[in-house]
Amino acid sequence: MKSLISYEEFASRYSQDVLPELKDEGEPKEHVLQAINDATGIIVSHLFWIIDKEINDITENIPIQFESVLKTICCDIAFLRINDKVSSDEDSREKYKNAMNMLEKIDKEYRGLSGPNLQSSFIVDEKTDKDLFDNRFFKKGEFI
Repeated sequence: MKSLISYEEFASRYSQDVLPELKDEGEPKEHVLQAINDATGIIVSHLFWIIDKEINDITENIPIQFESVLKTICCDIAFLRINDKVSSDEDSREKYKNAMNMLEKIDKEYRGLSGPNLQSSFIVDEKTDKDLFDNRFFKKGEFI
């Protein structure tokens, strides 16, 4: 699977003094690339709709209102994974928490905007509704 950001995009977002010494080849670059791939995987696991099922990869047409923020979130998550220690600084952890919260908000907004094509609709008969433990997602009604 391709990543949401490239190595060059990631390196350009941070000053050199906060990143491990980056070289064009070797272990530091591989470490950064793995962190970027991990961050992309985390994002995809939350936002399944960015996968194009035909090519089985990230879609080329990420909605424009989400593209920039998804790249930023990918950088934040990758940065935390690169610098992750037992006692990471609170700023990095806070950015990670904010990134995860933002992913949830983006997913909710996208599903709300996308209409019925990505949402499941159910009609539940009143008789069968009584057997459901959680009926928050169902509308009571009659079959027409």
